[in-house]
Amino acid sequence: MSACQCGRPTRDGAFVCDPHLDDLSQALGNVAWLDEELDVTIGKQRGLPTEGSVPGADKALPYNYGASQVRDNLRSTLVGWVRICTEEAVRSQDPRDGLPADTLQAMSGWLLWRVDGLAFNEAGYEAVDEIVFAVQQATRAIDRPEERQYVGPCACGRDLYRKPDAPVARCRYCEAEYDAEALTNGLRDQVMGRLVTAREGATLLSRFDLATGQGTIDKWCERKRIIARGHDEKGRRLYLFDELLTLAAQSAPRNEGAA
Repeated sequence: MSACQCGRPTRDGAFVCDPHLDDLSQALGNVAWLDEELDVTIGKQRGLPTEGSVPGADKALPYNYGASQVRDNLRSTLVGWVRICTEEAVRSQDPRDGLPADTLQAMSGWLLWRVDGLAFNEAGYEAVDEIVFAVQQATRAIDRPEERQYVGPCACGRDLYRKPDAPVARCRYCEAEYDAEALTNGLRDQVMGRLVTAREGATLLSRFDLATGQGTIDKWCERKRIIARGHDEKGRRLYLFDELLTLAAQSAPRNEGAA
């Protein structure tokens, strides 16, 4: 059995362990909201200095210099790994071909489809290290007053968030307003009854503020807490999302490690 650089065992032939793949998936999944938060911070709409800012620079410039540097680093990191994945033909789970648009959201989404492929690439651990670090830097750079909840997509294509229990979700880009509860219920209706892989399930659960690792979902199956409802064309287990949502909600107070 092979081992990850951290010392944990990996799947046969893999260079990266599943916990580190979960870290990579979570980091890439956070890029969409980070992109929006960095827009706000760079525009000085909250006016707080960020880690890494040049002393005195924020007073002279109409934007947050430190946050701008962090965003540039995140972008260059994603661009670099899109290039590497393309040149080395890293396996993708996305049936669509082509390169992503030159945006943080498009590139992070494109790379999410290649997380499993990176596990079997010799540079996979380096991808985890660089991308997770760049996302952590971006997270520290934003001036985030409180947690926000994802409620669904806006008609303009951007993700919509609301403050906890806020009745209205307002798009920062087109300024459209939505009934947050209705939008959340609509999102739930779209995914209920759907068969998903462990990685797809983990991504969807994060949208309901129930962060759950892919490895945790597979462990639930091994421990008979849920059952596989078949397999996809690549032999990966398929789970009913309704059951994942119920179990994740039950396990949330105990945190993932107690699942």
